[in-house]
Amino acid sequence: MYSPHCNKRYIGSTTRPLNLRLNAHRNKKHPLFAYNDVKIRPLEENVPDEKLRKREGQYIKAQMDNLFNTRVAGRTQKEKYWEDVDASRQHQRSQYTPIRDGGDGNYRQLNRYKQNSYEITRQACIKNAKKQLRMPSRRSMTKYNFTEAELEVIKKHIQEAKENEPSTSED
Repeated sequence: MYSPHCNKRYIGSTTRPLNLRLNAHRNKKHPLFAYNDVKIRPLEENVPDEKLRKREGQYIKAQMDNLFNTRVAGRTQKEKYWEDVDASRQHQRSQYTPIRDGGDGNYRQLNRYKQNSYEITRQACIKNAKKQLRMPSRRSMTKYNFTEAELEVIKKHIQEAKENEPSTSED
């Protein structure tokens, strides 16, 4: 869609007749209709349905600076991220600005950790002991006050892992 009085255009795709699609945009009060002389012109016709969104996206990418479109059709989140990885990373960082940089410090994950840090690190200690197939250190046992039942579970896990370990036999 375009208007001779506006230097921006809109690129879209449809499987419906163009006049119906134009009316749908008009009813949604697309900014292009402020010019009262909107025209519609097909860029391609008879594109297979499975390729329609990708083709639309290719046209949008090629003319992105002069379009009303803000999203590229047919592009996955992963593709969007990798097309401008620096901007994507900067956006993610901006969502979690530390207090010293002007943020409010009210972050859900950080607050959960602060409220449950003892239990979280205690569970991590148990998980690491099982993963490394060795008992926690005396310091960890003292710090986290492991019960005999918990230590028995760890010992049992270590024994089972060692029993199930493939044995190497020399021939």
